[in-house]
Amino acid sequence: MHTWQEAAVVADVGGQAHVPVISFAAPAITTPLTALRWPFLIQMAKNGSDQIKCIADIVQACNWRRVIAIYEDEPYGGDSGKLAILSEALRNVGSEIEYRLALPPHSLVSDPENGVREELVKLQNKTKCRVFIVLQSSLEMATHLFREAKQMGLVEDDSAWIIADNIANLLHSVNDSVLSSMEGALGIKTKYYSGNKDFYALFRKKFRTNYPDEHNSDPGIYAVRAYDSIRIVTQAIEKMTSTPKMLLDNMLSSNFSGLSGKIHFEEGQLSDTPMSTIINVVGNNGKDTRK
Repeated sequence: MHTWQEAAVVADVGGQAHVPVISFAAPAITTPLTALRWPFLIQMAKNGSDQIKCIADIVQACNWRRVIAIYEDEPYGGDSGKLAILSEALRNVGSEIEYRLALPPHSLVSDPENGVREELVKLQNKTKCRVFIVLQSSLEMATHLFREAKQMGLVEDDSAWIIADNIANLLHSVNDSVLSSMEGALGIKTKYYSGNKDFYALFRKKFRTNYPDEHNSDPGIYAVRAYDSIRIVTQAIEKMTSTPKMLLDNMLSSNFSGLSGKIHFEEGQLSDTPMSTIINVVGNNGKDTRK
């Protein structure tokens, strides 16, 4: 699970059944009530405050005073906290959110292209701002968003787009036509350790065998986090575990250097903030511009 909305739903079930649940996402704002509500949830992620500060730094460096914040509404909530954090971070650098564009949940709309187009038309009629921050979106909705925006002339030289890690971390899995519609956008992508040559060689070999038509055979952040999560579970099981609570405690006591970074938990969440890199979507790839 790489969205907080998915994680919250499954964590509710895990708490009732006393089964540990590993999530690759975290809420925008973590409070003491998080652990009380989801006692069996293990978050292999940090909240997005550092990423949002990075976005605000980009806005400041480019001297943009007003931006448009775009986010996909979710039926389970959880993204309003990100908007509040972004608004505060922008105020701290002398900028502000001029317009909030809320897209409907992709899973609940029958015609997402038309829905996106209608919202973009409203945006064009209300603001001349052309700095867009896609704060939260499923990859499916982001694909519709950029295709419609490009057709409407909103992805041009006089526009700027920044995409958060929930999209940038998945760009390796999309086709060239999708990347073409995003060309020129900046993305915040989670960086991970790539020094385990045996793992990456085996992963690429199996991936190319199963998906011979795919160009990019490198694993994404969610693949390496999945690998690390298996190690968390196996190490916990190897210890004496007579109850679900003991299994949970053993998992939370993990302390090792994994493929995705340092694996150590505090209050049910990764203790270290993952490193990020800024990418520029160019052609059929996302190229690093700064680390």
